[in-house]
Amino acid sequence: MLGPQLVSDFPTTSVKFSNATGYVLDCASRGQPPPRVRWYQLTSSGFEQEVSSVERLRSVAANGSLLFPPFQAVQFRPDVHNIAYRCRVSNVFGSVASPVVHVTASKYNRP
Repeated sequence: MLGPQLVSDFPTTSVKFSNATGYVLDCASRGQPPPRVRWYQLTSSGFEQEVSSVERLRSVAANGSLLFPPFQAVQFRPDVHNIAYRCRVSNVFGSVASPVVHVTASKYNRP
């Protein structure tokens, strides 16, 4: 039996990416039993709100990574592409939170 531990590196507090490339935020963990991974976005008032999938813009992979697929510039949403996120991993022995990472997507029109 082992409490949850993060094994992903979170070397920076911000990530910038292009809408043409997309981005993946990893949240690898270990523990016994295996921890559950949840992603949260920080609201303007500082509260954490659990992340839900937004079709073609944001989803959580089976391995716990937060996926931002490439998107058209007109699909940019500040509540998805310009906001702070953190992951939490938990099992019956506890919970651990990652540092906050601010995600910023740049909008470029793709040909």
